[in-house]
Amino acid sequence: MSTPGAPGNPEGIPGGHKHFQHESDEKFLALVEEHRESINSLVGLKLKKIVKVSKQVVSGILYHVTAEFEGDNAEVSKYSFKLIDRPWDQPLERVFEHERIE
Repeated sequence: MSTPGAPGNPEGIPGGHKHFQHESDEKFLALVEEHRESINSLVGLKLKKIVKVSKQVVSGILYHVTAEFEGDNAEVSKYSFKLIDRPWDQPLERVFEHERIE
């Protein structure tokens, strides 16, 4: 008998993180564009490229994003941040918890 979320179980754990193919998801890309200014402001650099995304179903969808950011001197740094999508609600902050990775 297989345990939910056990290795080999393609469904994973309900509410757990799942890798997300963000490159072709118009809704996610529109959400990033809508909040690009907040993302840049949070990190203090300019968003250059999204590297990877996982998503988690919570009260809405919580995206865990790893992205490359560029400063004025063209130096590139990687940061992770969280972006929440709750279309029925207007939370004060949709972009939060950033951390430098490299």
